[in-house]
Amino acid sequence: MNCSDIQKKLVDYHKGKLSLEEYKEVGAHLASCKQCAKKYDKMANSHIREETPHVPAPIMKKSKRSPRVMISVMILSLIVVAGFVYYYQLLSSDQAVFGEAVDVHTVNEDIQLTITHVAASNEETILFFEVEDLNSDEHYFIEPTAVYEQETAVGFPNERILVRNIEEVVPGLTKGQIHLAPIEDDEQTLSIEIKMLFTSDAELETEDWFDRGNRVVVEGSWQLEVPVKKYEAKTYELNEVIDVQGVPVEILELVLSPTSTELKYSYKRDLSNEHNREIQLSHFVANGEQYDVRNYLRGVVDFELPYIQTAIFEGMYFQDLKSIEVHFGKMEQYVNNQVKIDFDVTDLPYTFEYIGEPITIETVKIEDYTTTLVIKEAVDADRSYNFLLLDLNYYRHSGGIDNFTYYIVDHNIETIWFDREGVMHEDPVASLPQQQFHAPAPQHEYQLFSTEQTIEVNWQEGEEPFVPTFLYIEAYAKATFLDEVAKISIR
Repeated sequence: MNCSDIQKKLVDYHKGKLSLEEYKEVGAHLASCKQCAKKYDKMANSHIREETPHVPAPIMKKSKRSPRVMISVMILSLIVVAGFVYYYQLLSSDQAVFGEAVDVHTVNEDIQLTITHVAASNEETILFFEVEDLNSDEHYFIEPTAVYEQETAVGFPNERILVRNIEEVVPGLTKGQIHLAPIEDDEQTLSIEIKMLFTSDAELETEDWFDRGNRVVVEGSWQLEVPVKKYEAKTYELNEVIDVQGVPVEILELVLSPTSTELKYSYKRDLSNEHNREIQLSHFVANGEQYDVRNYLRGVVDFELPYIQTAIFEGMYFQDLKSIEVHFGKMEQYVNNQVKIDFDVTDLPYTFEYIGEPITIETVKIEDYTTTLVIKEAVDADRSYNFLLLDLNYYRHSGGIDNFTYYIVDHNIETIWFDREGVMHEDPVASLPQQQFHAPAPQHEYQLFSTEQTIEVNWQEGEEPFVPTFLYIEAYAKATFLDEVAKISIR
C-alpha cells in the first residue's frame, strides 16, 4: 500500500478494526514514513487536546531513527507479529464467547447496556458487553474515556482500561469487551460506570471521523454491579514433536486461563544466514471450534538452544478439552544477503537480478531539493522473496575523512497480496463477507509482497544536489505457507 492507502486506514487502525496483517503493515509504515506518522500524530493529538477527549491515546508515536534502522523496523514488523497487536485485535463475531454468564444490564437514554459474560484471571479481567439502541438501528460504541471503576475512580488515560468494540450485523446492537486490571480478591463485585456513548459514520474519511461535528454523542450514566470470580490457570504437558519443513518442532504445553489460552512450542534456529526464521501457527481446533492466533510471546534468542515461542489464543478455560488440532500457518525468514548495485542515472531504466529475480531502477528524478528513486519489482506469487531490506544510509562528506552527514530519507512501499492459490488481491479484508468485516483477516491464507519502492532523499538549499550512483540491498524477507497439522490428546 502507498501513503494514500495507509492514510485511509488510520481511523480503523486507531479504532482497532484492522486485520492482523494490516496492523503489521500500517504500524510498520508509520515507523518508516515521516509524512504519514506526522499526519497520524497531528490528527490524534489535536483531538486529544479538546476539552472532552473522545478518542483513545495513539497506539504508537513517531520516533526518530536513522534510515537504516527505520527500514529494518519496517521489514521486521512485516515478518514478525508485533506484541501490541493482540491487545487491539478484534474478537471474531462468529467465535464462541468464553467466560461465565452474568447478564447484568441497565438502561439510560433509551439505550441498554448489558454485561453478558465475565472472565477473570491473574493477568486481567474481561467484561463482555452489548449496547442496544431500544428505539433505532444505530450502533453505539464505548470508549476508554467513558469507562470508570467507581471504587478507584480511575478513568482514561489509564493502561488498566481497554475497550474493543465489534459492530454486529444485527441492527442497533453492538458487542465488545472491556479489559480491566485483575481483581485483588478471588471474588469481587465491580462497580462500573459508563458516562458516554457515541456513533459515527464508518465511511467517513480520516479527518472527518475525528471531527466532533460528525459524531452523535450520548452522555449519561450506565451503572453496573458486576460479580467477578477469578480462577487459576491450568497447565497441560504435551511434549509432542512434529516435522515442519524439515524442522523438528516440539509442542511443549497448553496453558488455559479464563482470559487467554497459551500454547508453547520450540524449535532450533538456523545457525547460517537465516537471522530471523520464525514458525507461526495458524489456529487450532478444539471441540469443533476454531481459535485463531492473537499474539506471540517470544523467548530469548540463543542459537545454541531451542527457541521457545508462545502462541496466544482466546480463552477456552470453561470447556472440557479432550484433544486439539494444532495447524501451522507460515514460516517467515529474514535472510542476510548483501549486494551493492552500481548504476548511472543517465542510463535508466536499469534492470538487474537479485536472488534470481529481476529488479528495475525505473527512474531518478532530481527537483525541489529532493532526489526520488523509483524501484520496481516483479509481481509474481512464486517470487523468491517477499520484501527487500534496502540500506538507505545516504550521506555526504562535510570536510575531512570522518566528517559526514546523513541525508533525510523518506521511503514508501507499494504492496499486493497473494493467497495460497497464487491469486492476487488488493485487500483481502475488503473481500470478506459483510458479517465477517470486523473479524481478523485469515492472515495465514495470504502473503504480502512489495511491488514498488520509492526513496526520497532530501537536501537543503545551497547544498549540492544528491545524485545516487549505487543501491545497497542488505537482506530479504521470505514467507512460506505451511500445511502441517498436529493432533494431540489432552492428558
